[in-house]
Amino acid sequence: MLHECRTQFVLVDGAEWIWNACSALQKKNQIPKLSVKNHGEFVPKPQELQLFEQEERLISPRIPFMQLKKLPRGTHIHGNVVDVPVDIMPTITALPRNLLETETIPNKLKRRLCYKPAAYTENVRPPRIHKDLQWLIQNGTLFQK
Repeated sequence: MLHECRTQFVLVDGAEWIWNACSALQKKNQIPKLSVKNHGEFVPKPQELQLFEQEERLISPRIPFMQLKKLPRGTHIHGNVVDVPVDIMPTITALPRNLLETETIPNKLKRRLCYKPAAYTENVRPPRIHKDLQWLIQNGTLFQK
């Protein structure tokens, strides 16, 4: 049962990590719900999509906001996790269409429009966003009508 709980992260000394949930359930001789045996693995990211984090958020149908805090024994989420549904059409129509106009543009995402500081700030590449969005519309299940 141990091989179903591996993280595939091997340390320098050859030791391999195991998820905390797996460790606790392994002591009870149970298989976790999100194990590889129960098809709980991540879907690999397609090679056609080579976006930065901020660019992914611009064309994402949902944007998660959370606060990560560094604690003595690791990083934990502090407070609520807010999942904001987004209509991406106003964002896509606001991006410049002429490639000669700009290669990158600064972008800021705020948790709410009334807040002054931005939650995420990064330069984005409009041509790359348009290209990857077209690929997602043709191949992605979340973007089908």
